[in-house]
Amino acid sequence: MCRLRARLAAVAAASILALGGCAVGERGPDDPSASLIVTRDFGAERLDEVEVPRAAAHRDALALLASTRRVEREGPRVLAVDGVRAGPGEEWRSLVNGLDPALGPPFAPGREPKVLGTLAPGDIVQWDLRATGVRAPATVGAFPEPLLSGFAGRRFPVRLECEDTEAPACSIARERLEARGVPVSLGILGTQGGPTLARVVVAPWSVARRISALLPLEGDPRRTGAYARFVDEGRRLELLDAEGRASPAPQGTGLVAALRPGTDAPTWAVTGVDSAGLEAAARSLDERALRDRYALAATPGRLRALPLGGSAGAGQSAR
Repeated sequence: MCRLRARLAAVAAASILALGGCAVGERGPDDPSASLIVTRDFGAERLDEVEVPRAAAHRDALALLASTRRVEREGPRVLAVDGVRAGPGEEWRSLVNGLDPALGPPFAPGREPKVLGTLAPGDIVQWDLRATGVRAPATVGAFPEPLLSGFAGRRFPVRLECEDTEAPACSIARERLEARGVPVSLGILGTQGGPTLARVVVAPWSVARRISALLPLEGDPRRTGAYARFVDEGRRLELLDAEGRASPAPQGTGLVAALRPGTDAPTWAVTGVDSAGLEAAARSLDERALRDRYALAATPGRLRALPLGGSAGAGQSAR
């Protein structure tokens, strides 16, 4: 299915020229449908995609999946989708607009939502067959979601925080976001915000690491789902495969990753060790580059999905 409906009338022509095509998930905010995307190996392979009318009629990602695909399950646990069964060390997990729906929507203290998991028109629902034991609270694969429409029908305010607002990387990031209809405010790097504020941090890692929400990028990648790690006090970047094996990133590599501290709105990292990597990361803020990905490394001359090399498990097709 290939349909392009402008997110905002003011940017319709620019969107068509920029994309040169169309894909599932490219819809306007008034479209009542949702996109269902089925992938495997951390989004490395897209198995299916379909637009589902009347998104709000489905209470959650599992209901949406079961309404359109042949699903074998055990309670809330999905065992197989259209005959593709989770093998040893694998599991089916869902993402809604790039966020783990199990965490629910961000909310301010004392304003907890009464209903969790409800789908909203325009949502992008991804079911992915991936290695077990991986925690991925936020991913970049639904870009420009959730920065555009938020989660569970609640839009986030979005703040762009740059080390240097005059630097090319900051200008590129702002242009990429605004061209997709994301209303952004420009804020001072590191300024505190509320739990419902989504942040896009554009800065070299030596500066970005001051943001507490991004510090997990120096820790266990299985706790972030990004499969990238800054080491040597942020002076080097490592890219990891699904087994946790690390490869040094070359100079000039940028990283685009999303993290979600607790139940707060996500914080996106557009970063790199050096200025070349930072600019490469900003240029990677694109639907086709980020599609279905958990995180993305922009190495010189090549975009690399993370984790490197796909799955740690071995999915089985039903016979």
